[in-house]
Amino acid sequence: MNECLSQIALLRSQFDAPIPGDQRQAARAPESAVVIVISANGQSFEAALHDLSIGGALVELDADELHGSACQVLLPGMAHSIDATADVSGHGKIRLLFPKLTGEDRIDLLKQIEGSSLRA
Repeated sequence: MNECLSQIALLRSQFDAPIPGDQRQAARAPESAVVIVISANGQSFEAALHDLSIGGALVELDADELHGSACQVLLPGMAHSIDATADVSGHGKIRLLFPKLTGEDRIDLLKQIEGSSLRA
């Protein structure tokens, strides 16, 4: 758990710097980055987590075809995936909204970000 929180805290500083090269391509996740799995439209994507909050997450991923799609998101340390809706914000970033995040999922997510400076 502490390792995951440390990774989340490190993530903000790693993504504050501009990404070199083509901004339309997905950012290569540093080894210490928190990587989530997004499943939608019969495809799975791995994406580096950029920001995380109770209501959603911002990820580095150039996948415009996900805009408005219902998807499943698997966060590290969680036993099962969370329902989300993808909102493409451009520049290789996607905002994932968690409209039904309640109960145990909310507690698990709170544990993931507890003590972290990472916020949406």
